[in-house]
Amino acid sequence: MLTEKKPNIPLEKIYLIKLGEIVYVVISIGKIQQVRGKLVANRGMVIGSFWKENLLKQLWTPWRMKYVQGNNPKKGCFLCECQLAPDEPENLIVCSAKHSFAILNQYPYTSGHLMVVPNQHIGILDELDKQTRSELMELTSQATQVLTEVYHPQGFNIGINIGEAAGAGVVGHLHIHVVPRWYGDTNFMSVLGETRVLPEDLETTYRRIRETWKRFG
Repeated sequence: MLTEKKPNIPLEKIYLIKLGEIVYVVISIGKIQQVRGKLVANRGMVIGSFWKENLLKQLWTPWRMKYVQGNNPKKGCFLCECQLAPDEPENLIVCSAKHSFAILNQYPYTSGHLMVVPNQHIGILDELDKQTRSELMELTSQATQVLTEVYHPQGFNIGINIGEAAGAGVVGHLHIHVVPRWYGDTNFMSVLGETRVLPEDLETTYRRIRETWKRFG
């Protein structure tokens, strides 16, 4: 609701009230009144204000159109299929080892979000052989070193979701998420809009990480 110069406005939630060139953010469960050029909330509060020129801006993220239009998911396991695909940026594999590989998450939480994946289509950790489990951890360690050199993050989230109830995106093919983090990387876009804003496209991320990883091979 956007109104202008109305002194008595019933409110129940959060509203934007525009007076002249200034937009006020108001929370109230009663009424607000304009008193001597200022907003006064009855059983509520004015929590902020900003110039109306800052009310709306466009944020262009055309690369997310594939995600928006991706309502026809492919059958099969993409973590198995990507191992058979040509070695090129579209494949997103940045490092391959004997029993496992590292691949960029196609819909990352932050720039540099990697997944460390066993070659075998296995969804439970204890079903992997010792050599594969050991290599997964070594590759995960290398991933943090590479990401540290490329992006200088202030921390990492590293974890495995096993089973659909735990949030596994690919239930039958285990993978370790390696997510670089920074202070303040969760903002209003994530909390209110349920949208992540990424400053770098996947092709650039792929090139930077792959070139750096070659020095750790």
